[in-house]
Amino acid sequence: MDDTANEKYHILLVDDNNDMRDHLADLLKEFVVYRACDGQDAMRVLKKLNKLPDLILSDIMMPNMNGYELLDVLRSNVKTQLIPVILLSAKASEDSKIQGLDKGADDYLIKPFSARELIVRVRTNIKLSLIRREILFQQHQQEDVKQLLLSISNMIISKSNLNETLLFIVKEIYRRLPCERIYIISNKRSKSMNNEIVLSYEGSENITPIINPYMDVNNKKLQTSIILQEYLINNSGNLGINISLNAYCDDIHKNMSILSSEIILDNKLWGWIKLLRSSNSIWFDSEIGLLQQISSQIDLAITYAKLLEENAEKEIQVKVAKIASITKSQILANTSHELRTPLTAIVGITSAFDTTKLTSDQNDMINILASASDMVVSIIKDILDVAKLEAQKIILINRTFDLLELFEDTIEEFGISAGEKKIELIIDYQINVLPRYVKSDPERLKQVVSNLLSNSVKFTDRGKIILKISLQSQSNDDENVTKDNLLIEVYDTGIG
Repeated sequence: MDDTANEKYHILLVDDNNDMRDHLADLLKEFVVYRACDGQDAMRVLKKLNKLPDLILSDIMMPNMNGYELLDVLRSNVKTQLIPVILLSAKASEDSKIQGLDKGADDYLIKPFSARELIVRVRTNIKLSLIRREILFQQHQQEDVKQLLLSISNMIISKSNLNETLLFIVKEIYRRLPCERIYIISNKRSKSMNNEIVLSYEGSENITPIINPYMDVNNKKLQTSIILQEYLINNSGNLGINISLNAYCDDIHKNMSILSSEIILDNKLWGWIKLLRSSNSIWFDSEIGLLQQISSQIDLAITYAKLLEENAEKEIQVKVAKIASITKSQILANTSHELRTPLTAIVGITSAFDTTKLTSDQNDMINILASASDMVVSIIKDILDVAKLEAQKIILINRTFDLLELFEDTIEEFGISAGEKKIELIIDYQINVLPRYVKSDPERLKQVVSNLLSNSVKFTDRGKIILKISLQSQSNDDENVTKDNLLIEVYDTGIG
């Protein structure tokens, strides 16, 4: 048998023959043996036992309730359906054996049998039963953990309040891991220079615990858990787990058994989740693994809460920027209108001198005034356009106009300022290739070209400025319609 077992395995003998029961009990003296004289008596014994037997050894031919009927009752009850059963019978036929196995027996032993064969079969079936129950324990544990992690993930996504999420997580831990208190502690220092307690839970509420129905398998592995904890105590720094079986706790002023798992955020220690039990209490490997998985979910919860907070701040910044942009546009529009009113009067007065006889000096001053007024009008118009553009209220007018005339007029406007700086201003285009009339917004096109030329004239002190205009062909689905891109390029010898 398993050398690490801390207690003998329990066996229930069911046989209507007193001598056979005594003989079997003598052969199985390494086990704790209970006795029953038939199936009905076996069920009465099972109800009285504090702990179910690890195996039932039953005869088939018995009064009141035979071995087959006993199997039917055992397998139909959730509490007893996993107990391994070995049937004993003098019937050596294959049909009898198949019938017993078909009813749910784990083994079938034919009388007479040797003592060695009986003991080996009993030991083997108990071991196989423990392995099966351990597998079922692990499967149940994994399914429960999967559902728990899914619930936590849904909670993280659905709740923006981090404290509510952490409280939900702590309650779910409390339902699965019996303990007196649970802490979530931050690595930050409080005013008292201790680590800040983010959440403390004592389990005062009436919460229904979740118990694995195969937990007794884990109890068989108590020695394994102790060995594991000794390893964890010596190597806790490398695993993110710390176990203190008898450590003093300042908050409750007594020694406790503490299981602690690190919470890592962005590859840095954010804090710990700590579970407290009475002093020298044991922590099972399944409990340690569960706490490690949940600590990872706490990482996600904190990260998600931080992202929500950052997004909220960004939304506020975007709204503030949008309001500031609208306000700026309104100020620009109002200022432009206020400037245009007195400027209109200046332009009107200036144009009134067109029919007046003036000296050459006076004409020069009037021309300077008119040129400056035109420049200010152009700037005000640009400001209004910027305000409209930011407010998404600018409207393009699509109409037919003389393309070459627009370019020539634009060049002429900048010819004077270029001539004053002794800069050569050249327009380069193939008159036979460019269309004379096009359909677009002439005001916006002239505005774009004027801004390009204005920039060139401003930053060019000598040399030349070339305005090159060409067509770029593009493929068309409709062969009857010609669509080309107009390419406008400005070259200059200035620093801009």
